[in-house]
Amino acid sequence: MDVGISDVECNLLLENDVMRSVTWLDRHLPWWRSLDAVRQRVMTNMVFNMDGQLLTFANTFATM
Repeated sequence: MDVGISDVECNLLLENDVMRSVTWLDRHLPWWRSLDAVRQRVMTNMVFNMDGQLLTFANTFATM
C-alpha cells in the first residue's frame, strides 16, 4: 500500500533542498549574504527553482 510521505519526511526533504540552495549561493555568489532578509529569501527561492541557471542573470546582479 502506497501511503506517500509524512509531514515530517516532507519537511526534512524541503529543509535539505533549502540548505543545498544556500550552499550553492555561498559557493557561487557569496555576496548574497550581505542582502537583507527578504532579498536573501528571494535568492534562495530562485536557486531552489532554477539551480545554476541563476548565473545567467548577470545584468540583474550588476544592479544589486
